[in-house]
Formats: sequence, C-alpha cells, structure tokens
Amino acid sequence: MPKFIRHHVFMKDGNVMAVPLADLSPDTIAALQEVKDLNVEGFYTALRDLYLADGFSTKSTMNKVILTQSIIPDFQFQEAIQALNNTQYEIKNGDYGLRRMKGMIKLNEPDALTHQNWLIDLVSMILEQSEYSKQLVSFIRGLGTTLMENGYSRESYFNGTMLRAEINKNWNLNETLKERYIEPLVLLHHVVGPENFDLLGDVLEAQPWLTRGGMLHRDVEYFRMYQDRIMEAISNSDIGITVLSGFQKAYEDMFNTTGAPDTLLNRLVIFSMKDSTIYDGGDDKSPEKGSTESNKFVDAVKKAMDETEASTIGGMNGLKNTFIAGARLIQNLGGSVANANSKCQEALNMYSEDEIAYTNLQRALQIVLKLNNTEKPAPTIQLFSPSRFESATTMNALFASVQEADPNELLIPVQLMAKQKTDLQKFANNLNALSEDSTLVETVNLIFGVHPTSFEEAQKLRSALQSIGSISRSDRDLLAYLRSIREILRTNKEKGSKNSEDFFNTLSKLSNTTRNGSWMDVHEALALIDSIYRSGPPESRGPRLALFRELERTLGTDGTYREVFLALQTILEDPETSKAKCQFIKDFFTGIEDVTSVVEAFGVKTEDMRRNVEDTVFVDALIRLLEASESREALGRMIAFHTKHTVDQDYPAQSIFRIEDLLGYMANNEWR
Repeated sequence: MPKFIRHHVFMKDGNVMAVPLADLSPDTIAALQEVKDLNVEGFYTALRDLYLADGFSTKSTMNKVILTQSIIPDFQFQEAIQALNNTQYEIKNGDYGLRRMKGMIKLNEPDALTHQNWLIDLVSMILEQSEYSKQLVSFIRGLGTTLMENGYSRESYFNGTMLRAEINKNWNLNETLKERYIEPLVLLHHVVGPENFDLLGDVLEAQPWLTRGGMLHRDVEYFRMYQDRIMEAISNSDIGITVLSGFQKAYEDMFNTTGAPDTLLNRLVIFSMKDSTIYDGGDDKSPEKGSTESNKFVDAVKKAMDETEASTIGGMNGLKNTFIAGARLIQNLGGSVANANSKCQEALNMYSEDEIAYTNLQRALQIVLKLNNTEKPAPTIQLFSPSRFESATTMNALFASVQEADPNELLIPVQLMAKQKTDLQKFANNLNALSEDSTLVETVNLIFGVHPTSFEEAQKLRSALQSIGSISRSDRDLLAYLRSIREILRTNKEKGSKNSEDFFNTLSKLSNTTRNGSWMDVHEALALIDSIYRSGPPESRGPRLALFRELERTLGTDGTYREVFLALQTILEDPETSKAKCQFIKDFFTGIEDVTSVVEAFGVKTEDMRRNVEDTVFVDALIRLLEASESREALGRMIAFHTKHTVDQDYPAQSIFRIEDLLGYMANNEWR
C-alpha cells in the first residue's frame, strides 16, 4: 500500500484550520469489506471523540484494562460497559465514592450472595417494588447491625412476632412503605441472616433504581441479563473482577482517592434523620450544632421530608443530591441564589411542557462537549445539513461572502430558488448569466427581480451566490444550503435589523470552537440544537427554551454551561421530586451571604466536582466505543483495522484526520 502522508494541522490568523478530507486508499476500501458485519460507523464516530478527548492510548490505564484481556465473555463485556455507565452517572452527580463500581465487584466475588438463584428473585422483587433506593440500602445495612446487637441473629431469636416488632420499631422510612417491606425483611432475616445485610447492601448498591418508578431501563436490562445468565456470570466472575477492579484503580488514580470523603453531607445519608439531631460531631469547619446554618439546614430538611408522598424530595440521598445541585448552580451562576432559583423554576416549566426535558439537557451537554474551546450559545435552528465533512475554512468563507451582500437583496433570489427547488444545473446557468460585468445589474433584475442599489452591491450578490454554488455538490446540497441561508435572512423581520449578521458572526465563532478545526463538531451541535428546538409544539417553545435563553448573561465569570446543565439534570432526573428539590434549594440557600464557605463546611467542593467531570470526559467516548463494538472479539477486529488503515504512523496524534476521511467515505457512499 502506498504510504499516505497528511499535512500537519495549520494555523491562520491564530485559528486552527482543518485539513480537507482525502480519498481512502484502495487497500483501505477493500479491507472495509472484511469488517462489514460490524458497526464500523458507530465505532469510528466514538473513536473520533475518544481521540479528541485525548483518551485513545494503549498506555491508558482504563484502556489497558480491556486490551490486556484477550478474551472477555459477552456478559462480562456488558458488565464492564454497565459499570462505566453507572460510575460516570455518579461522578456527574458530584459523587466519586465509586459505590456502584464497588458493588458490582462484590457481585463477582466467589461468596457473592447473588450466586443464589432464589436470592436473585428476592432482590429482584425488592428492586422492582421500591421507590427509595439509597434509603432502603442504608436502612437494610443499619438494620442488620441493630438486629445482631439486640439478639436477633439468624440462629437465635425469640419468635417471628417479636422479630417483626423489632423491625417495625426501627423502621424510619416512609410509613406507606412499611407494610410492603416488613415481610420481605423477615424473609431476608431467615434466609440471609442479618450478619449478611451489609453484603446485601453491596448487591443493592450495584443494582439501584434511580427514580420512584423503578430502575432505569438499562439497569432493568442488565439485571435481567444477570438473572438469565447467572451460571455464565459465576463461571467467568474472575474476569469480571479483573476488569472492574482495573476500572476502579484507574478512577482512584485520577481522583487520588479511594472513596468518598468523610464529610458532614455524606454522614447525613448514613444516619437517618429522626429529629433535629442530624450531626455526629465533625471537624472544626463543620457548622456548629445550633448555629444559624445548621438550624436552617434542619428546618429545610424537615420541610422537604415532611411533604406529602407526591412531592417528596426522594429521601436522604435525594436531599444530598439536591444540596449538591443547588451548590453547583449557585457557584456557576455568579454566586447568585436568585439566579439559581430562577433556573430551577425554568427547569420545572420546561418539564411541564416537554417530558423529555432531561434528554434535552443531555443534548445541551453534548453541544458543550463538541464546542469546548469556548462555551457560547448557538443559533436555535437546524442549519447546513450537508456540511458535516466540510472544513471550517470553507464554511467561514461562505459566511463571509454571504455577509458582504445586502441581506434584503440576497433574500429575494435565495427565497425564489428555494421555493422553486432549483437544481444545480439551472443554478450554474444563472451564475453564468451573471458573469458579464457590463450587464450585471440588469441581469440580476431580469433573473431574480432584484434591484441592486449599485454595481458594487450587485457584485457582492453575485459573489454570495457563487459561494453557495461552490459548496454544493448535488441538487439536494444546494436546496439545503439555500433553505438554511433563507431561514437566517428571514430573521431580519424589522427594517435595519442585524439579526442575520449576528447569526453568521455566531456561526463563524463556532467554527473556531471545534476540537480539531473541522466543521463536523459544529454540524453535529447544530443538529442537536435543532432536536431541542423542535422537541415539542411551536406554541410551547417559550417555556421549553427559556432555560437556555439569557444563560450567558447569568453565567458567572468562572461558571460553565456544563456544570449548570448537570445540576439541572440532577433536579429533573426524577420529575416527581423536582418541585421539592427546587423548594429545598430556595429554603436553605436564600439569605446566606457567603454560600461558598457554607457549602464547603458541609464538605461540598464544586471545583473538585467540575475537575472530576472534565478529567473523565474521555470515559463517555470509551463507553460509546465499547457499545458500538458489542464484544471484545469485535473490538479487537476494529482496533486491528484502525491500526493498519487509519493510524498515521509518522504522526499518530493526527490519525484523527484519517478517521474523518473514513467517516466521510462511508457517508458519501451510503456505506453500511
């Protein structure tokens, strides 16, 4: 195969510019047929993100965990994906105790309780019927200790009636759940034994449900897989332990910690609140018992916990997450409690109009990820759909040319040709007719009905149309570009308006925020923006989009969109508790002058959370890469293909260009 050398990425006026796409070699095209049974497009899309997040390296601890295992059975491969998904979810919520990862490791240990079929059925029943996951886990752990201390071990207890009374006496969860759980807890006492309740807690930590309605879909599917393939899970559990322990070690190295710190807020989750006595001492920085902050916290907690079931905050774990979400909102919105309350209310209004509000926040997070050189808002319409594999240079040239023309004059031919669905040949004929300078003004008027105010304006109009033609490779491309420019020009509803100029300036700025200078990130971000914009009826766009409007104005000097969106996701993750969460944030934080010191006194360090999220961005891409591969064997085949055909041997870091070449080839040839 002839050696293929790509040019270095180059700079112009201080901006990174992308190298244009190159044709694939015949050998690479032929080799594609050998992997056509695999999800090549999904793999390479994730691989591009992994490279751009600086996460593709065989020396990376996280990657070595997978690659050093020549064989990973299907169940353990899916288990690894699930573990990364679960842990990333916790990290984004501000929790880096790795509890779910540790719980999944427990599942693979030789003496794991869930190697018993009957216990899996029992655990499944608890999981499916529960509404308060973390609360129940904490209660079961504590109940085991209490029963053992009070003489209710599995072998020595007086009778079932007294056992039930003891459980009833120690019950400190929602009273409506008591009747449902007393008998299952008695059964657990008999068959598992309270001495094993802590281990049972590990099992539940590994398979938690995250909403009052039950487990998330992916959790349900994973647990079903565990039930259906338990013998396979047991027989290959040593591989599961090796892979998951490797992940745990990698995370701990990144965070320089082996677990969640012993903070006041974490203690609140462990010790159920029976009255205002919610503190068990603490370091010198903790708010003193009886202080204004502690009393205010207790009052806010009591109010949240005493609400009716329909508006409960979701137990102590929900309260912890709400406290963290409130702290992150305030810290990233200029330290303003009022701004945080406002965004919280906008999130509630957003959900009331759009049940996939949580998904739209996830889309917003993806936009921030793709445009991560700066975090500025983007236009809220779908634009330039054929442009995915263009360079930023090409797109900026188009924007500059279009901006030079008078927007009102340009709108007339663009609107006319979009309506008539002018094909590329007719468009070229029109441009040829405009080539003669001496008759340019008259010809523009004759063809398009436009009356340019001068010869210079007619030249600018011709130049703009030529730019549109030069970027269009098909009739479909031309129509898409005409419609996109038409929609932007139509934003000038009032005479003298500069809305379209602002749009094009924003698009030019976005071109310089991509991760490697290609337009692909902007293209995909605009598609996500369009999904958010069109996710509901037009009449509901006001409340659906209010959360995103004016966000730049309220963002603090050091605030980031990512942190704001993650905090709002925490609030909306269980919509039935969202109202109570917003109320708690308002009740506790309103009136506190120095929010930072109070938050840190409770052990919440928002800067650490922000850094942990940023440091693990590559894991999201790794998850998508593993999901696209579907198995260790398929992953090996795709990595071998990549190493041979799309790695730049001279400049490995620039393999990103070859990856984009391959994606461009597949898109242009409708390759599946």
